[in-house]
Amino acid sequence: DIHGGMDDSEIVAPLSTIKAKGLGLAGLRPIGPVDHCLRVYSSLPSEVMRGSLMFSCNATYSLSREVNSTLAVVNVFANGFQVVPRNPTGCNGKFLSHVWVAFSVLSTRHSDDNLTSMLRLTVFSKDKFKVHGFMFRGHCAEAECNELLDAMYGSLTRFTASLFPRHDITVWPLPDVESTTGRIMAGYLLMQEKVAEGEGDGLCLVYCELGCFTAGAASFIIYTDNTCNHVVEELEIRQSVVIRTYNSIYCGVFEVDAWRFCARTRSEMQLWTRAVINVKIKLMYGAPDPTIDELAVFRAAVLERVIELKDIPMMHEALLPLKPRPALPAAVRGDRCSLEAMDDISLSLTARSCDSSLREPEAEQTPHGICEAPLEGDHCGIWVL
Repeated sequence: DIHGGMDDSEIVAPLSTIKAKGLGLAGLRPIGPVDHCLRVYSSLPSEVMRGSLMFSCNATYSLSREVNSTLAVVNVFANGFQVVPRNPTGCNGKFLSHVWVAFSVLSTRHSDDNLTSMLRLTVFSKDKFKVHGFMFRGHCAEAECNELLDAMYGSLTRFTASLFPRHDITVWPLPDVESTTGRIMAGYLLMQEKVAEGEGDGLCLVYCELGCFTAGAASFIIYTDNTCNHVVEELEIRQSVVIRTYNSIYCGVFEVDAWRFCARTRSEMQLWTRAVINVKIKLMYGAPDPTIDELAVFRAAVLERVIELKDIPMMHEALLPLKPRPALPAAVRGDRCSLEAMDDISLSLTARSCDSSLREPEAEQTPHGICEAPLEGDHCGIWVL
């Protein structure tokens, strides 16, 4: 059965709609990179803005907890924004360039009299965060603030999408990979990687899969790619799991316990978190292990939401560079090396050394967030997304 145990009547959307959106069916691998190595983007600070100027406005700029603020011209580009102070003494008389960070949150605040508006860009970095503030004053404050919000929202959305391969969230298991048998949903996400001090933040492109719950726990498996042959980490989802999101206009960031992820859009983030929350609620109420038919219902609910997702802008190239990959371990040089002189003991030691050097390092945990997603209503026994 290519529909994962469901007949056509159980699928929420018609197959023509599924094919039109490019969603894969069971037995077919989703579109994505065929590279088994973990892709890590470098997010080192850069002063080079890419592309032409997309938007420009005047605003009062401040950074994090700094007391001083400066009147500046804010320029938005494809890969970030510039702050050019209008006062020579502001920002030490230098313009500042900031490359976008996918793990960012955009939010606005307006005064009651609509004469003051603030746009806040919160950027998560390692175990801390910093806030860029853009203040507008006057009768047009709200309109000017919203214009900058729209420009940053569009640029940041396209920037984040450029770091993902072309793919769709799928619900179907892979026929030749046993670990995907209980799959509820799977797709690419960005994951923060801890690196040494002074080396910037690493952003890993990973393929994540939420599995069905059995014996009081569910799985959240992190793979290197959509072939699901190489596991980076396997998280256990129990009733005590903490799911965090950030209530803002633009946010693709969510956290599962100490692991921080970023989806392409806010709607994709909400789909992931709602699915995990539904699993958590099932575990909280001690729901029995689902049957094949119940698993089909879970998948159909996710698939319905996937089809409703808005089209995501596609970029021809990533707007962040990939980190250089480590060199392959030294190995025997084929026909140039004679093995006749090597005894069994040395061959055993060579094989053991190669096996040790090829072993993948364990991923480190990322820091906690600041806001937990609320659980509303009693959804025990149903699946709501």
